[in-house]
Amino acid sequence: MTMTIDLPGEIVEQVRSEASLRGVKVEALLLEKIRAGLASKKEISNDRPWMKHFGSLRDLHDERKEIEARIAEEFEQVNPQEWK
Repeated sequence: MTMTIDLPGEIVEQVRSEASLRGVKVEALLLEKIRAGLASKKEISNDRPWMKHFGSLRDLHDERKEIEARIAEEFEQVNPQEWK
């Protein structure tokens, strides 16, 4: 599959330079870097398995608002004895 992307000039020069130093084609180097980047994303998600549950409680929005309101109400109460 062919894809055309625009890259900043300094990035293109870095890629060409590294490919030349390693004796590989630019395409091969870019493919290697993309695969490594995608693999590192998988490793991060495996290190934090709780992330798969992120956002799963979004249907409890009303309950969260009620809890926040109760906390705010409690912290607004000032005991004058404690402030002396």
